[in-house]
Amino acid sequence: LVTLQWPLRVQVEENRKTITLNQKEEVIKLNEEGMLKAEISQKLGLPLTVNSQVFSAKENIFKKRG
Repeated sequence: LVTLQWPLRVQVEENRKTITLNQKEEVIKLNEEGMLKAEISQKLGLPLTVNSQVFSAKENIFKKRG
């Protein structure tokens, strides 16, 4: 869905995908094993941007597990 507003701005509504804590841990594990972000995304069927978000929140993810 694309919405146009004045002044001319384009807003694109994206479908967001929620991933589980286990998936986040898998992303981190695969990266630490040397797999490239693009390969991880393809293997797990996740958008590439999810990997970056997971790595940014890496410390918080492991705090949740305790």
